Amino acid sequence: MKKIVVFYCLFISLLFVSCDTEKEKKILPYSKEYYKNIIENNAGSANIDNISSKLIDRTYSFVDLNTKISIPDTIVTINNQEIKYTLKDYSTLSESQVIYDKDDNKLEILLSEDNEESVKINFTDSNDNIFTCEGVNIADNIAKCNSSELMVEFSMDLFSYGNVEIIYNDTDNYAIIQNGDLGIKDFNSILDITTNYPNIKEIRLKNIDGSLSQLTTQTGLLLRKHGLNTKVLQTVAGDDTDIASGGVDLFTAGVLRNIEDGSKLGVHSWSSNEDGKEIQAKDYAKNDKAHHDQILYFSTMLGFEKGYEFYFFTINVAFDDNMHTMTLKEIEKYNFIKK
Repeated sequence: MKKIVVFYCLFISLLFVSCDTEKEKKILPYSKEYYKNIIENNAGSANIDNISSKLIDRTYSFVDLNTKISIPDTIVTINNQEIKYTLKDYSTLSESQVIYDKDDNKLEILLSEDNEESVKINFTDSNDNIFTCEGVNIADNIAKCNSSELMVEFSMDLFSYGNVEIIYNDTDNYAIIQNGDLGIKDFNSILDITTNYPNIKEIRLKNIDGSLSQLTTQTGLLLRKHGLNTKVLQTVAGDDTDIASGGVDLFTAGVLRNIEDGSKLGVHSWSSNEDGKEIQAKDYAKNDKAHHDQILYFSTMLGFEKGYEFYFFTINVAFDDNMHTMTLKEIEKYNFIKK
């Protein structure tokens, strides 16, 4: 009789183990439970590099959180004479994508409204000669214009460098990122802060329109990895938002987070283009990998439950070409302020 009881107990225990194993196998990739497991297994700043390695963004998943991103030269060849432009030669990269070099020669790169990969390039040399090419595909990297007269070889990184101002205040232990769009510039600057300005403990954000690429997720992970805090500064009255889109993403990366009274935070969705058809983020199934990076990012920054909920809030509250200013109730709901 004892043998029967023992075998029965053994059978029941194996059955439960089998059930548990089956339960684990049924966790689908990109499901809510899938992200919960990742966050629970990678809690703390020590595992930020591991979170970074799990990002799948097409452009910046390769970024090393310990190394600055370099910008390749833009090379313009006119009648076989090669002229190189490095990033330090540019005094401005405006929304119209007009770049001026230090010698006042002008390289103008205009993105097409129909297709962001299609560009029109105008180059004016020191003798006021103008060379033009249209319909160039950035993905091809090399643009040939007017037959062999002009050739431009450039990097897409130029379009995602960013144009924010960055002010270092080592004495008062903070830095300000303000007035523009985020990009490679602020990633490199925060890495510089962690290396050369150890006294700086807080990143203050002011008048951030958004970001020029998905690199902001990596910048935020870098900020969190080094234990920096964030604060939103109030801007002039009448602004629609003090920080928006990618600016909000970066703010959530602070270990401690504060928002000055009267500050505004703007969030919205994103969209993609598939076979000429625009698809809003909310049109993808919840377990579609298109959501992966941002779910992983916000779950890391705000905690799993709040981060997961916040991401889906952003893609449902406003279309990609619109902006929703968060209410105080929403700011409190998603634990934005942490002191």
